[in-house]
Amino acid sequence: IRLTFEGVYKHARVWINSNYLGQHAYGYTEFSFDLTPFVREGENVIALRAEHEDVADSRWYTGSGIDRHVRLTLTDETCFAEYGITAVTLEADGRQAKIRIRYEAEKTEKVRFFLKNAGGKTVAEAEAAGAAGEALLRVKRPKLWSTEDPYLYTLRGEALRDGGVRDAQEFPFGIRVFRFDADQGFFLNGRNMKLKGVCVHHDAGCLGAAVPGEVWAIRLKKLKAMGCN
Repeated sequence: IRLTFEGVYKHARVWINSNYLGQHAYGYTEFSFDLTPFVREGENVIALRAEHEDVADSRWYTGSGIDRHVRLTLTDETCFAEYGITAVTLEADGRQAKIRIRYEAEKTEKVRFFLKNAGGKTVAEAEAAGAAGEALLRVKRPKLWSTEDPYLYTLRGEALRDGGVRDAQEFPFGIRVFRFDADQGFFLNGRNMKLKGVCVHHDAGCLGAAVPGEVWAIRLKKLKAMGCN
């Protein structure tokens, strides 16, 4: 049982049933706690204290308190660790892509990974044994992610024990390769391009610091329309 805060401004301290779980000072990064040893049947009380005594501690509006989502995650004892799946495209072109997956799991016998295209069809799969290790996915004729066509696959990981799936996680995943060159700059999928961006603070003006996702969607579409990539 894991409790995750995506953002609390700032100096957060957290308790459950009067048991102190810990603290997180920074206001803009995610943090979590394992509640398993402290939960009990019936009602459980979670308390959070945020200290924001220095009001003018930034040159932008920071907000105060819980300003991003809070998640409660329940899993089997056999499960992937928190942030236990990472994937990176090692190489990719129009013929083939190689994706390396590194994983960490608890009390598992075997893990499986599947890559599904936008239509839900499995285009690559791999498996590995043990609680931690690596797996390699090979994708034939991949559709590459780009700023003009941000195509996304779905990467699914499964942790198995006694022949059954005990935990599963899915992530959107774009297949692309990039590099920086000291003389020529940035390359995406082998094509030289300029990075065009802006500096945007995390708040939404009069809407405050707990920003609805729809606001960011509108902003990003407008930024892309004016030339950002």
